[in-house]
Amino acid sequence: ACDACAAGTFSFEGFGECAACPAGTGCPVGSAEALKCAPGTVAPNASMAACVKCAAGKYQAEAGQLSCDGCEAGTYCEAGANAQTRCKAGYYSNKVEAGDAADCKLCTPGHACPSGSIAMIRCHPGSVANQSGQAACRKCAAGTFQSSRGQQECKVCALGGYCTKGASSPIPCEAGRFGNRLGL
Repeated sequence: ACDACAAGTFSFEGFGECAACPAGTGCPVGSAEALKCAPGTVAPNASMAACVKCAAGKYQAEAGQLSCDGCEAGTYCEAGANAQTRCKAGYYSNKVEAGDAADCKLCTPGHACPSGSIAMIRCHPGSVANQSGQAACRKCAAGTFQSSRGQQECKVCALGGYCTKGASSPIPCEAGRFGNRLGL
């Protein structure tokens, strides 16, 4: 009678002895061939019965690999990940090998965080973010300005000048002209 190959070994079409399953593959009991590990799983050693999931904070995009890669800052990887997942817009993470979305922190007012951010970006003069979780800073409307970085509100343009959209300071009226209203 023929015996099944033990877990971690395989026999090609029943010829000869059972051979050790190479690293990067898994061989359950009775395997006729070594099965490449799927993306998100690895087999670091030879003679493994099954591939193992990448741990949280790591991923593997390729099949048949021996080790998982660490997730970069601005991303997270749940256990068994085959790709890095970017922190969503309005969030950021400076943590390397983050294991889930909870590692992505909410962006605070006065800052913007596009998808995959590793840090909050302070709004530039002429723009603001008045709420948490903003992907981008909003330009000040015409008639308003903001001269500082990281601000939440635009200021009304003063008498004697005017402000275009995204202004960082009022523009004085030309000689012989006068801005007689606020918010020009």
